[in-house]
Amino acid sequence: MTITIDGTTGIASVDGSAGSPSVRGSDANSGIVYGSDTVAVSTAGSERVRVDSSGRLLIGTTTEGSGGADELTINTASGHGGMTIRTADDSNGNIWFSDGTSGAAEYAGWLQYSHASNNLNIGVNSVEKIRIHTDGTTSFDSGIGLGNALTYAASNTLDDYEEGSWTPTFNGLGNYYAYAVWRYTKIGNLVQFGGRLVCTSTTNSGSDDVTFNIPFPSAANITNSLNDAVGIAMTLNINTNGDGIVGHVPANSSTCYLNKTQDNATWDNLTTDDVSIDDQLIFSMTYRAA
Repeated sequence: MTITIDGTTGIASVDGSAGSPSVRGSDANSGIVYGSDTVAVSTAGSERVRVDSSGRLLIGTTTEGSGGADELTINTASGHGGMTIRTADDSNGNIWFSDGTSGAAEYAGWLQYSHASNNLNIGVNSVEKIRIHTDGTTSFDSGIGLGNALTYAASNTLDDYEEGSWTPTFNGLGNYYAYAVWRYTKIGNLVQFGGRLVCTSTTNSGSDDVTFNIPFPSAANITNSLNDAVGIAMTLNINTNGDGIVGHVPANSSTCYLNKTQDNATWDNLTTDDVSIDDQLIFSMTYRAA
């Protein structure tokens, strides 16, 4: 074996092996090993890290990963393996996906763990799109595509969900405070709501139709399709003259009307003359919001 040292070549012609590295300290089986267009690092007589002839970094293996994701390969011969990114408890751990060397192109996509809030954030097109909160709740910035494989389509995107409550105002009637708050669930543009009316006061004027405000305005009609919605009511002591009571939300409206159902006749409105104190109504319906 020849060792050549000069100002140009440095140390040459010393390959070594994992058990006897060519460059080492006092530990005879730990150091740097040279091969055919490769440089490796060994410890305890075993190769641990290799940079191969293509510049790929191989940890715990001499075989690169699948093409397209083989610049860094980490292998654990047995048991669990992985990689740890450790930062301070008020800082972020980041993996950036870049297609440029400046500006937003340097973080076109990302995975980020915020230790300050314990959120996992995912960025797409340089903007955060998904956040997994500390309690496991997941927020999607632009909605969730369902039933259309991996292709975007607005008609297959669920972009709104809300559960809540509101206090409807009844025209001409007062509502018992214990039932004043009604609840709704909004999924996409479909709104389901319901509640109970226990009358505490009435104007007793036949000119006042019984109506109330809904939590979201209804959608407008579209070509060849009405957007009216109907809900059902169960009544107690309300004067319906034997007719049923339904709720009616017209298109492009913020109001629900209560109508009497009559066979082969007009749909008369429920009025305050039909309702007395302590009369009750339980109501539920689903309509399409704007």
